[in-house]
Amino acid sequence: GGGAGGSPPPAPPRLYQLFCPVVKVLQGPMMPDCTQTDPVLTGCWGLPSPSDLDPPFGLPLCDPLHEVLLTFTKPEGEESADPRDAYVLKAGDSVLLSLEARVPASTPYPRTENVFRVRLMDESKATLDGKLNEFGAEVIDTPRLQDFRLWWTSAAPSAVVSVAVEFS
Repeated sequence: GGGAGGSPPPAPPRLYQLFCPVVKVLQGPMMPDCTQTDPVLTGCWGLPSPSDLDPPFGLPLCDPLHEVLLTFTKPEGEESADPRDAYVLKAGDSVLLSLEARVPASTPYPRTENVFRVRLMDESKATLDGKLNEFGAEVIDTPRLQDFRLWWTSAAPSAVVSVAVEFS
C-alpha cells in the first residue's frame, strides 16, 4: 500500500516491461518499496498481450509488467505536527533511481503509444501531481548512419584526391 509520504507509479509505454525491485537510489530519501500488484495500477484492462497469437485488430498491445508502484514509507516514529512534514518527499526534493526494464522489439506506434507517465500520490493514493507526456526514445533495431561529414583536398579535373569520411 501507499506509505506515509507518496507513491509515484511510473508507467512506461505498454510494451515495455519494468522490473522490481529498484536497483539503486542515487539521490533521494530512501529505497522505495516496489510492487506490480497494487490495485491502483491501471493494468491492461482487457487489452491484448504481446504474446496473444491472434490479437483483435485495432487494439494496442499491453504487457502486464508495463508499470510499477514505488512507495516511500516514512520511518516509524517520525511524527510531526508541522504539515510540511506530512510527506517523505518534500517540495523541491530530487529523486534519482534506477530500475531494470525490457525494451520492446520496436518503437511503440503511434507516437502517443510511446509515452511514459509518472504520478505522485499521497499515502491514500490520491494523485498530487504528475507528468503524463514524456515521450520515449525510438527503439533502434538496425545500424544507422548519423552525423555524416566529408572533407577532401582541392579537387581538380581528373585528379585523385584524398577524402575523409566521418560518421557515427
